[in-house]
Amino acid sequence: MKEFSGTERREKSGGKGESPQVDTGRRKLSKAALATPVMASLSTRSVWGTTCSISGMLSGNASVTNDECTGSGCTPGYWKNNPESWIINTSYDPGTCKTYNSDGTCAEWNGGPGTPFNTAFGVGPSDSMMDILQKTKKSEATKPGNFNTMLSHFIAALLNADAAPHAYGATADQVINAVYQALNGTLKDNSGNPLSANDLFELLEDMNEAGDCIFNAPGFCEDGQVNNGAECIPACGSGQAYDVCKEACVDEDSVEVSVQQ
Repeated sequence: MKEFSGTERREKSGGKGESPQVDTGRRKLSKAALATPVMASLSTRSVWGTTCSISGMLSGNASVTNDECTGSGCTPGYWKNNPESWIINTSYDPGTCKTYNSDGTCAEWNGGPGTPFNTAFGVGPSDSMMDILQKTKKSEATKPGNFNTMLSHFIAALLNADAAPHAYGATADQVINAVYQALNGTLKDNSGNPLSANDLFELLEDMNEAGDCIFNAPGFCEDGQVNNGAECIPACGSGQAYDVCKEACVDEDSVEVSVQQ
């Protein structure tokens, strides 16, 4: 079983690049908006204790529906259309626009390096992740077994997990290892039963489409949220802190174990 450490994953990402230009000052302002120190409960209960998770699938719950997903995901379409969010919120590089439409939108990627799929996952095509997203047409999402659509959801899952693991329900390393094994035909649940790439695709598709994307179009947190490093959480008032497990603002005194950012 191949596994990537977080350090190796960051080294493989190829950096964040310099284009497109991003208003990083706005990101700093979002952090400064915290009225009180950010605290996260470190309860022994898993933050993503739901069957709609990679750990749930490996425990034998391979069949899930979108209704079971309680997290928040951003779709492949979001990551396709918002390269700024890659640079602001993830360690992966979308590359640069090669040619532009008359209205200033990008007509063709990838003029820059961009993180290749096989660099991020250790398996699969050498196309950049953004190129794969750009090649996936919206109509293909309704075609069962479309390989490019599957890859697009694998990419979205990695970006979601890297940007906001608690909100999404998985870490980047969990996604990388699951995709690596799925594409190599070695993915199994904890009982040793084989799982297919399509099993993983269906799970990650549900997770990517669950809830509301926590980032707005430019890649910043939505109104009423603040950026806790790379993850958007509700902005809590004075004397309160956000409890990750309860997914709510609570009195600071009720958070037994916390981390101050």
